Amino acid sequence: MRSKLFPLLLMFAMSLTTANAAAVETIDEYDSKIPVWGASWLPVKALSGNVYLSFYTGFAPRVESPGRIHVQISRGNQARTTLILDDATIHDYLFDLVARNDFYRQMLDEKWIDISMERKGKRAVEPQVEYFMDIIGSPAYQISGTVAAALKASDDGGEIDKKALYKKSLQVLTQLNPHRIFPLKFDLKAEFSTWHEQAAAFIKANSGDGKLSKEQIAKRLHSNRNETLILVNNLLFGRINAIEVNKQAGDKLVDVLTRIADGEDYSSEVLLMETVQLFKALTGNKYDFQVLSGSGEFRPALACDSATECSLEYHEFTTISPFGSIKSAARDRHNNVINSFATPGLWQFLSRGYHDVDNMRSEFYYGMVPKMDYEAAGNGFHNPAVRFSGLSGSLKKTLDIPTHHTNFWTVKRGRVSHGCNRMAAGQVWELRNIFPVENKKATQILYFGNNPRDFDLFDIDGDGTREIMGVTYYIVYTAKGSSWSSKREGTNLEVEMRGSEKFYKKLLGEKNVFTYSKDGITIHDPEISYFSKADFKKKTTISKLIEGDFPLYEQIYARDKIQFYRPLKISTRGGFMIMKKGQKTMSNRNPSKQFVRLFGRVRGCAPFSDKDACGENAFIKEKTSLLTQLARHK
Repeated sequence: MRSKLFPLLLMFAMSLTTANAAAVETIDEYDSKIPVWGASWLPVKALSGNVYLSFYTGFAPRVESPGRIHVQISRGNQARTTLILDDATIHDYLFDLVARNDFYRQMLDEKWIDISMERKGKRAVEPQVEYFMDIIGSPAYQISGTVAAALKASDDGGEIDKKALYKKSLQVLTQLNPHRIFPLKFDLKAEFSTWHEQAAAFIKANSGDGKLSKEQIAKRLHSNRNETLILVNNLLFGRINAIEVNKQAGDKLVDVLTRIADGEDYSSEVLLMETVQLFKALTGNKYDFQVLSGSGEFRPALACDSATECSLEYHEFTTISPFGSIKSAARDRHNNVINSFATPGLWQFLSRGYHDVDNMRSEFYYGMVPKMDYEAAGNGFHNPAVRFSGLSGSLKKTLDIPTHHTNFWTVKRGRVSHGCNRMAAGQVWELRNIFPVENKKATQILYFGNNPRDFDLFDIDGDGTREIMGVTYYIVYTAKGSSWSSKREGTNLEVEMRGSEKFYKKLLGEKNVFTYSKDGITIHDPEISYFSKADFKKKTTISKLIEGDFPLYEQIYARDKIQFYRPLKISTRGGFMIMKKGQKTMSNRNPSKQFVRLFGRVRGCAPFSDKDACGENAFIKEKTSLLTQLARHK
């Protein structure tokens, strides 16, 4: 047995406070230096289209398993991205941060990029990458020290203590992503007991007297596929997200419902275990991983050995981002005029012959931020695409924008686009950094687009209270005009630091939708969306009205972690950033565009991780090839 050097080295690393006084030591200090919402800058003379290139400087984890990533948009114009944090994601987390730190440092030291632009003695962009690197080296988190200790232990032939690493990584992940990490523990027996009533109601509705044979149940399920999907997804509401019931799951469901029809409840251990098998058939390997228990030992996330111990325990990352939608209206059942969505339904993130999932569009208003399409017509997530200049001093003060910055990107939470969902530039970059490194894996992620009438009802923290998802973001504006260029310039910016009743009426609907009070907002009898594989790419959902009153949960907006920069060694000519509509753009296969895209593919993993499976080898191979090619043609 090799000696366990890692714990001793980790203790040593944590004891180092360093004499280097970092400009930023905590995430709160970082946030205090950047705008409350959006991103701002000061153009310089050499800047094409008055827009810089950019990359992500935040701390969201990358998840390499597509099935553990859930992206859903909903009424109220917000996108929820929920990540199941498996043990591989947590073990790799600190190494991924250090890999990004090292790559960013390389790009600066080798003068591939410049962030030191000035005009009249004023910094043109906020040095967020420096704040990011300060955090990596900060004694408050001991990220670089922990990683250095682990790498030394591995190099010395020692054994890394995976329990200590898991605990430390999860602690830092939670600290660096405030309000976005949720420890969950579901008592499955209790959850299934709640579901029992719905299952019994399904049987009664299809039989009249509540008595059905096994064959009759199978037939009813087959002929009521939408109701069947709703039923199985409610087995653990919000955590299954099944889009079909395959044969294995269908057979298990028939067995479970047959027992319920025969009068069994969850005092029966046999029924409990049958339902656990149904749950596994519905979720596949989604919850097939290890977690560190309260006693400090690894155990399966899904542990159900008996009726007294049957639980699902793990951590989730959930972030909620506002977005702007198509300039079109819809009506709800109360005849309220609400924002419409161009692409409701079930879709998949796209890669085509001329672009990968992280499509780098050349038009200046896209700013070379990834455009992540899910519909072949060109609809996807991209940056705000509307720029403000000449903001008042009072607005700059309200939003923590540097007084000398003249340009500002921010999202309008409403009707603004031709069909895409416009997100904050930093949050689009974050989404790309969340997705797997490899394009092939990224295309396996599904996009769940609610019917525009339907809310996102979700128990975000697993406490048993379902809430309507929202986010603390209250901005409206208009475009300066209808011409091609005027649509890209904003005016009449209105900012509220807490949403007024008027704001919510415009966003959610005027009549019979919600009650507004100083203590919060209550949504009445919402409709919600379920999704079927049979409706894939058909712009339809299964909508269901849920009776009851539900509180509006508003996640604190995660400030935009984005570094603007000027490239020094790559070509910005030949349509790299175009100025006029219709001008021919540079191919996504051009090395200059691939360089910009590379910043969203940086990957580092723990020494014991499979470097192919975790994506590190894919990044290193791409980086080495690309930088070598660019160096030859600079």
